[in-house]
Amino acid sequence: MMKKKLGTAIRLLLAPFLAFGVGLFRRRSFYQLNYTSGTTTWRECRMVLASLLRLEPIQNGKYISIFEKRIADLLGIRYAFSFSSGRMALYAILKALDIKDGDEVIVEGYTCVVVPAAIIYAGVKPVYVDISAKDYNIDVKKMETKITRKTKAIIAQHTYGNPANVATFKQICRRYNLFLIEDCAHTLGTSDKGSMLGTMGDVAFFSTDHTKFISTSVGGIAITNNEIIGKKLKEIYDDTPFLKKRHILKILLQLIMVNIFFTPHFYYLGKTLFSIYGALDLSFYMANYSEIKKPVTYPYPARMSNMQAKIGISQLNNLQQNINHRKAIYKKYQEMFKNFKLKHTSEAPLRVVLEVTNRDEWIKRLSPVLSVESWFDSCFQGKKDKLEEVFYRTGECPIAEGITKTNINFPTHLKIRAVDIDNMSRLLNQTLIKGIMNEIK
Repeated sequence: MMKKKLGTAIRLLLAPFLAFGVGLFRRRSFYQLNYTSGTTTWRECRMVLASLLRLEPIQNGKYISIFEKRIADLLGIRYAFSFSSGRMALYAILKALDIKDGDEVIVEGYTCVVVPAAIIYAGVKPVYVDISAKDYNIDVKKMETKITRKTKAIIAQHTYGNPANVATFKQICRRYNLFLIEDCAHTLGTSDKGSMLGTMGDVAFFSTDHTKFISTSVGGIAITNNEIIGKKLKEIYDDTPFLKKRHILKILLQLIMVNIFFTPHFYYLGKTLFSIYGALDLSFYMANYSEIKKPVTYPYPARMSNMQAKIGISQLNNLQQNINHRKAIYKKYQEMFKNFKLKHTSEAPLRVVLEVTNRDEWIKRLSPVLSVESWFDSCFQGKKDKLEEVFYRTGECPIAEGITKTNINFPTHLKIRAVDIDNMSRLLNQTLIKGIMNEIK
């Protein structure tokens, strides 16, 4: 056993140097863009370290109520509650709506696995509807056929920040006396036809993990304007514990480490070092996505910590700049792909999506500039097999299944510069414009 551990340690130590050597041998650029740590800053990392040195409260403290009020004021709503993840916020919402065992909730078949997982944790069955190829949101024309006497709510997901057709959702919900939950995990502070996303349904949830519009490392928010739902959410929130201090410290350390390892100038080597960081059990993530089991190693749900809320306040101070930046970067992508139709109805999408017929070739060609991700590469991002565990039948959502095989996406976060888009454009023009570019659908 000792020899095995020693061998593992040696391999982990040698891995980054091997990766660096391979990259040097291939003469790869070591400036590589990625999708994480896009909105958090070194200033926020220094703020966290200074707060810890001053022994400010880690779990409960004044910043939580300030953060929640800032969210409520931003969206013009009455109730906002912060949790340790977006999925926990959804779980609390389902409990507040008194959705019981055996009931059903309609959700689109193109989402992160944590959404159906939260539904299942609440004892509820997720029922899937295929998406529209126009905007990756649920196809409202197919929705009514899935409504039964057991249906209690519909989740309207604003995929990549593209506003869902909430007006039609509301009509259907009124017709069948259903709750409307907005999934705003991919956006914050954006609007559609004059209404802020998250404020048009009965209740909504947001995510603030490291891949989302703003980041508190991990985190989530539940909001509502409905007094009855708001009071029930508060009861649940008041009974919800915090994560243990050691978990919160891991989350804060993870924020700093991600900013170090995933910096563009360091990313090619840093992603290998981050794998060592994870192997040493220093990172903290909410669940093993491949297993649909309610966590037992930490409370579920749990509140967002005081230190994370302080980061959230800083992020909100920079939100308008964040939105403006994403708008400007999206315009650059539109110029880059001016001969092709991008399926985005948001001016500030979380990510820009293309559908291609040779995704592996795209990934290979773009790799000197961008660490390409195919988000979602499954109908339930984070889970590729045993989909029956989330009550999904293969073939149930054919459009979504097809898009998971052809999509690649591009980040819009604050670390993406206009010059980076120009560099990608030049690479595409040099290597792809006469070939793969013509494969875009």
